[in-house]
Amino acid sequence: MINVTNEQWSGTREALEAAVTAFKAEVEAHRTTVDVPAPFCDNVLIENLANSNGYFTLESELKWVWRGVKVKEPVAYRRLDFNESPIQGETEVDYEPVGYILDEDGVSIRKETDSEILEKVKVIRQNYINGKREQDIASGVDFNGWSFDTDSKSIDNITAAVAFIKSAPDAGLTPPSTISWRDATNVDRDLTVVQLIGLGAAVFQKVQAAHFKARQLKDAIASCATKEEIMAIDW
Repeated sequence: MINVTNEQWSGTREALEAAVTAFKAEVEAHRTTVDVPAPFCDNVLIENLANSNGYFTLESELKWVWRGVKVKEPVAYRRLDFNESPIQGETEVDYEPVGYILDEDGVSIRKETDSEILEKVKVIRQNYINGKREQDIASGVDFNGWSFDTDSKSIDNITAAVAFIKSAPDAGLTPPSTISWRDATNVDRDLTVVQLIGLGAAVFQKVQAAHFKARQLKDAIASCATKEEIMAIDW
């Protein structure tokens, strides 16, 4: 058996078989000639097949093997090499199973439906909106003419400071009249208790507004009927 790669022969099996047959006929006809050069074949593959038993396997004819992961999830697949056998858990198919998913029976595969593909596009776009929401939240907030950081750590610090100030009297503590708070330009700003609580409120409103906007956009994505409609929705 001769293994034929796509580089050696990109045509069909029938075309290669016809070329080998034609060359064999030339060789046979030459046996009855005298003082005539033997037939020359400019394709080593054809000559090798003519001199062998003629059996060959084209790379384009190799099988694919797939392995299921989870129902309705894309199957993992690969192409068998020449003379290779599937390993345990793999199943042979004659086609490249791109876009195939594991069916509900857990043992067969099928093409994804248009609605299933659309749902995946929706999830991807909704995750994109989630990322935009987090970027918006972390973009900072303006308060009292200054800009303050609103990354997750900064929000936690502000929230903790406001909680302490509000609970201090119940614990018999007296909060300071001013609190030094570093702004986004690394300048320490002296905030009164009222101002610090106001900063906390501004941060809370920014977070709430971002979540509200994201929720509206994701709801809009969920109601879309086409990929084009989905991709048109942006932050």
